[in-house]
Amino acid sequence: MEIKVPLCRPDVGELEIEAVGEILRSGNVSHGSSITEFEENFASKTGVKYAVAMNSWTSAAFLVFQYIREIYGVGEVILPSFSFVASANVVSNAGLIPRFAEIGEGSYEITCDTIEPLINERTRAIMPVNFAGKPVDLSAISNLALNKNVFLVEDSAETIGVQTPDGIKVGSCGVGIFSFYATKNMTTGEGGMVTTNSQSLMKWLRLRMAHGIEKGTSSQSNVTPSWYRNAVTFGHNFRMTNFQAAMGIVQLNRLTEMNKKRHVIAQTYYDALKNTHNLWLEPILKTENHSYQMFVVQTLPTMRDKLVHFLNQNGVGASVHFDPPIHLQTAYASRNFKLLRTELTSKSSISLPISSVQTTEETDFVIQKLLNGIARISHD
Repeated sequence: MEIKVPLCRPDVGELEIEAVGEILRSGNVSHGSSITEFEENFASKTGVKYAVAMNSWTSAAFLVFQYIREIYGVGEVILPSFSFVASANVVSNAGLIPRFAEIGEGSYEITCDTIEPLINERTRAIMPVNFAGKPVDLSAISNLALNKNVFLVEDSAETIGVQTPDGIKVGSCGVGIFSFYATKNMTTGEGGMVTTNSQSLMKWLRLRMAHGIEKGTSSQSNVTPSWYRNAVTFGHNFRMTNFQAAMGIVQLNRLTEMNKKRHVIAQTYYDALKNTHNLWLEPILKTENHSYQMFVVQTLPTMRDKLVHFLNQNGVGASVHFDPPIHLQTAYASRNFKLLRTELTSKSSISLPISSVQTTEETDFVIQKLLNGIARISHD
C-alpha cells in the first residue's frame, strides 16, 4: 500500500521560497550576508557567543574532533552506540577512538552513571546524543566533563531550540553541533552549525572550513589585493551557501511555532496510546524541553518487526531508530562491546510519523493503524 502518512515532511512555505528566491535573484548564492545573519541569530537563540554555519552536521562534527585531536592529542571519545552511525564516524575519521557507553536504565541516552566508569587518561571528550529531541542531563554531564578535564561535545542534531527542565539551553555547554537536514525540526535542506563560547575554536573552524585560507593576509605588502589567497594550513570546503542561510533565518524565526505543532501531535499520541497493552511510552515533556523531532514508542522485541511491517503495509511510514546500534555494525563490531540495554532498546523501538505539517487526520490514522496492528499481532 502507498504510504499515506510519511515518517516526516519538511515544513517549508512561501516565506522560505521568497527568501531563497531573493538570494537567487541577487546572484549572491554562495557567499553573502545571510550566512552572517543566520549565525548571529542562531548564537543568540542558543545563548552562546559564536555560531559557525557549515554544509552538514557531519562536516561540523568532524572539524570539532579534528580540533580536539590537534590540541589534546589522540585519544578516546565516549558516546552512545544508540545513535546514527555518523556520531561514531566523525570521531573515527578525525583520528580519535569511539568508546561506546551504555544508555541509562529506562532511557534512550547515556548518563553520568554509564559515562564515568569509562573515563581514563586517554579520554579526550564526551559526546552525549540528545535522542529524538529530548536533551540529556546537561547539568550533570557538563559538571562531570569539567571535573574530569575533558571536552563536552553535544550532539544536538535533533534538539534545536530546546532547553533542559532546569533551564540550560541545548548547545550552550561545551560545544554544540546541530543539523538542518530535511527530517529535523528546522531545515535548510542540508546544513549544520557549531555553537561555542570559545573564540579560539571559532577561529580554528572558520579557517579550516574554507580551504585553510586566512582572509586579508599578504606577506607582499600592507595592502591585500582582492585576488590574494594564502592557505596557512590544510583545509576543506565545508561552507554553507547564502541561499541555505536565508532559508535558515526564516526557519529559525518559525522554530517556536513549529516545535509547538510537533508537541501537539506528541501529546495526541501519548493520550491515545499511553495505556495500550504491549506498548511503552516516555512521559510527555513541556514544549521547551523536547523538540519531538521523532516520536518513539517501544514494544516487545518479538512484535516490533511485525508491527513496523504492518504499519508500512497499511499506509503508515513508521521506521526504526537505531537498529542495529553502532557497536554491532560491521565497521565497529570487531571491538566486542557488550551493551545489553542498548541492544534491547534497538530491537523494541518504533519511530512514528511526526512533523509540524502533519494533520490531525493523519495523526488519528497512525493511531488507529497502530492499535489495529497491536491487536492483530497480539492474537496471532
